Amino acid sequence: MEEFFSFFESSSITATSAGDDATVVFTVPTKFEAEITLLLLSSGDTGSSDTNIQIKRGSTYSYLLRKFNLGANTSKNVLDGGSTLHLRAGDVIVAHRNANALDLSVSGKLIFREAE
Repeated sequence: MEEFFSFFESSSITATSAGDDATVVFTVPTKFEAEITLLLLSSGDTGSSDTNIQIKRGSTYSYLLRKFNLGANTSKNVLDGGSTLHLRAGDVIVAHRNANALDLSVSGKLIFREAE
Protein backbone atom coordinates (compact mmCIF):
# COMPACT_ATOMS: atom_id res chain seq x y z
CA MET A 1 0.00 0.00 0.00
CA GLU A 2 1.24 3.48 -0.88
CA GLU A 3 2.15 5.76 1.98
CA PHE A 4 1.06 9.31 1.25
CA PHE A 5 0.45 12.63 2.94
CA SER A 6 -2.04 15.29 1.91
CA PHE A 7 -0.63 18.80 1.66
CA PHE A 8 -1.62 22.40 0.98
CA GLU A 9 0.71 25.34 0.23
CA SER A 10 -0.13 28.90 -0.71
CA SER A 11 2.04 31.86 -1.68
CA SER A 12 1.57 35.48 -2.59
CA ILE A 13 3.15 35.97 -6.00
CA THR A 14 5.44 38.97 -5.89
CA ALA A 15 7.86 38.18 -8.71
CA THR A 16 7.50 39.87 -12.08
CA SER A 17 10.15 37.83 -13.94
CA ALA A 18 10.41 34.21 -15.05
CA GLY A 19 12.85 31.43 -14.18
CA ASP A 20 15.17 31.89 -11.22
CA ASP A 21 13.53 35.24 -10.38
CA ALA A 22 10.00 33.78 -10.09
CA THR A 23 8.28 33.18 -6.73
CA VAL A 24 8.75 29.59 -5.50
CA VAL A 25 5.35 28.17 -4.52
CA PHE A 26 6.11 24.48 -3.89
CA THR A 27 9.07 22.08 -4.07
CA VAL A 28 8.57 18.31 -4.09
CA PRO A 29 10.66 16.95 -1.18
CA THR A 30 13.38 14.32 -1.57
CA LYS A 31 12.05 10.72 -1.62
CA PHE A 32 8.56 11.85 -2.63
CA GLU A 33 6.44 12.20 -5.74
CA ALA A 34 3.54 14.64 -5.85
CA GLU A 35 0.09 14.35 -7.34
CA ILE A 36 -1.22 17.91 -7.61
CA THR A 37 -5.00 18.14 -7.88
CA LEU A 38 -5.48 21.87 -7.21
CA LEU A 39 -3.60 24.86 -8.61
CA LEU A 40 -5.80 27.79 -7.61
CA LEU A 41 -5.01 31.30 -8.78
CA SER A 42 -6.72 33.99 -6.76
CA SER A 43 -6.77 37.73 -7.36
CA GLY A 44 -7.85 40.05 -4.57
CA ASP A 45 -6.94 43.23 -6.37
CA THR A 46 -8.94 45.75 -8.38
CA GLY A 47 -7.04 45.17 -11.63
CA SER A 48 -6.31 42.18 -13.82
CA SER A 49 -2.96 40.41 -13.94
CA ASP A 50 -1.14 38.38 -16.57
CA THR A 51 -0.16 35.24 -14.69
CA ASN A 52 2.54 32.69 -15.47
CA ILE A 53 3.19 29.32 -13.83
CA GLN A 54 6.30 27.28 -14.56
CA ILE A 55 7.58 23.86 -13.53
CA LYS A 56 11.32 23.62 -12.90
CA ARG A 57 12.81 20.17 -13.42
CA GLY A 58 16.56 20.17 -12.94
CA SER A 59 17.69 23.41 -14.57
CA THR A 60 14.88 23.46 -17.18
CA TYR A 61 11.78 25.64 -16.83
CA SER A 62 8.56 24.73 -18.68
CA TYR A 63 5.44 26.85 -18.78
CA LEU A 64 2.28 25.30 -17.41
CA LEU A 65 0.40 28.58 -17.87
CA ARG A 66 1.66 31.56 -19.88
CA LYS A 67 0.25 35.10 -19.78
CA PHE A 68 -3.17 34.02 -18.49
CA ASN A 69 -5.22 37.14 -17.81
CA LEU A 70 -6.82 36.73 -14.39
CA GLY A 71 -9.50 39.34 -13.79
CA ALA A 72 -9.83 41.42 -10.64
CA ASN A 73 -11.32 39.64 -7.62
CA THR A 74 -11.57 36.26 -9.39
CA SER A 75 -10.09 32.81 -9.06
CA LYS A 76 -9.23 30.00 -11.47
CA ASN A 77 -8.33 26.35 -10.91
CA VAL A 78 -5.66 25.73 -13.54
CA LEU A 79 -6.33 21.96 -13.27
CA ASP A 80 -9.99 22.12 -14.33
CA GLY A 81 -11.81 18.96 -15.26
CA GLY A 82 -10.25 16.66 -12.68
CA SER A 83 -6.74 16.80 -14.16
CA THR A 84 -3.78 15.73 -12.05
CA LEU A 85 -0.24 17.06 -12.35
CA HIS A 86 2.44 14.47 -11.50
CA LEU A 87 5.79 15.76 -10.25
CA ARG A 88 9.04 14.08 -9.14
CA ALA A 89 11.31 14.74 -6.18
CA GLY A 90 13.04 18.09 -6.63
CA ASP A 91 10.51 19.50 -9.10
CA VAL A 92 9.51 23.08 -8.29
CA ILE A 93 6.37 25.09 -9.06
CA VAL A 94 7.14 28.79 -9.57
CA ALA A 95 4.99 31.73 -10.67
CA HIS A 96 5.27 35.34 -11.72
CA ARG A 97 2.87 38.10 -12.72
CA ASN A 98 2.95 41.48 -14.43
CA ALA A 99 0.97 43.52 -11.85
CA ASN A 100 -1.52 43.51 -8.97
CA ALA A 101 -1.97 41.17 -6.01
CA LEU A 102 -2.12 37.46 -6.74
CA ASP A 103 -1.99 34.20 -4.73
CA LEU A 104 -1.33 30.66 -5.93
CA SER A 105 -2.49 27.71 -3.82
CA VAL A 106 -1.34 24.14 -4.42
CA SER A 107 -2.92 21.00 -2.96
CA GLY A 108 -2.57 17.27 -3.48
CA LYS A 109 -0.74 14.33 -2.03
CA LEU A 110 2.89 13.42 -1.48
CA ILE A 111 3.71 9.77 -2.11
CA PHE A 112 6.73 8.31 -0.29
CA ARG A 113 9.28 6.59 -2.55
CA GLU A 114 12.05 5.16 -0.36
CA ALA A 115 14.05 3.84 -3.32
CA GLU A 116 14.39 7.34 -4.81
